[in-house]
Amino acid sequence: MLEYLPLIILVIIGLIVIRIVGKILKIIIGVGLVLVIAYVLYTNYEAALQHLNVLF
Repeated sequence: MLEYLPLIILVIIGLIVIRIVGKILKIIIGVGLVLVIAYVLYTNYEAALQHLNVLF
């Protein structure tokens, strides 16, 4: 059992690192999506305003 100890420790560290990286990636993807949506809404908002200015 003792000869497997380093392997078990490496697997546990690997799982912890994967979970942390996964959380960071989720945060990055979430922020990225919010920024993209905000940018699209902002550009559409500008286009809509120009359209309204033409109407009035």
